[in-house]
Amino acid sequence: MTQTGISVRLVRRIALAIVGLVALGSTPAHAGCPGLPGGKVMTATKGTPVSVLLRTTPEMVPIGEPFTAEVAVCADGDVEIQRIEVDATMPMHQHGTNYRPEIVETEPGRFEAKGMLFHMPGLWRFEVLVFGGDRPAILTHDLNVE
Repeated sequence: MTQTGISVRLVRRIALAIVGLVALGSTPAHAGCPGLPGGKVMTATKGTPVSVLLRTTPEMVPIGEPFTAEVAVCADGDVEIQRIEVDATMPMHQHGTNYRPEIVETEPGRFEAKGMLFHMPGLWRFEVLVFGGDRPAILTHDLNVE
């Protein structure tokens, strides 16, 4: 909780809603960005200086079992990636996960969020915050887990 009593998660949800309302389009993967076979391009607002590919291991995310989210981040030449955060929420239920993943940079621009866990079936929204440049970039990807 912040000092005003508003949780950081709520602030992120509000920010994502605002971003969604003002988005004019999504940013394609940057040219020359190393691929992540089977990775999904995450949605970003137009003009975001980064693009992100997301892949889960296993590919079919199990309910109630830990999994890993692999993230490849590509940035415009003048943006230096400082760190990322990975989280997931259920938009229809207004809640997130019960566990925070451990994020490890495996090589420059490649990360693993280990120990993610979806405790129930339904639509989950991955959220990746990329810190570098003027402000964090927020990218999302929806995944229906059965």
